[in-house]
Amino acid sequence: MSRSYTHFSCVLPLGRSEFVPPAIALYEQYADELDARFERVCFTVKASDADRGCLRIVSGDDGDPEQVIAFVQRCARTFGLTGLWGFHWSQGCAFPSFDAFGGAACLLDLGAQRVVDRIDCRRWLSERIARDKTPAARLVRHHS
Repeated sequence: MSRSYTHFSCVLPLGRSEFVPPAIALYEQYADELDARFERVCFTVKASDADRGCLRIVSGDDGDPEQVIAFVQRCARTFGLTGLWGFHWSQGCAFPSFDAFGGAACLLDLGAQRVVDRIDCRRWLSERIARDKTPAARLVRHHS
């Protein structure tokens, strides 16, 4: 059985560098809450050296985008973040298998703390093919 995984790396601008330590504490609290429910946190956060006042959010071996969305919404509530923010991720597999690879993205309205839109590449592709009534060329095998 192949092991699939989700990877991402993104930056969340908090607006002010003094928000970074409490945001990291908020992450630790969130991780403790997940642990109390026998779930593991599937991403890490740290201060972004390149971008002051920002958090770098990185997947572990297998990230969970839904956890990131929940955490970012907490940050938006706590620090009064507004505007649009989003991130994207890749989905892969340790051993190539049919339909095992893809990617997705999510756009959030931080002020409203809601998901504005999402796209899943695998779903988009299969829906697009299903809408088109032109069948794919058949593979013809010549027997010798």
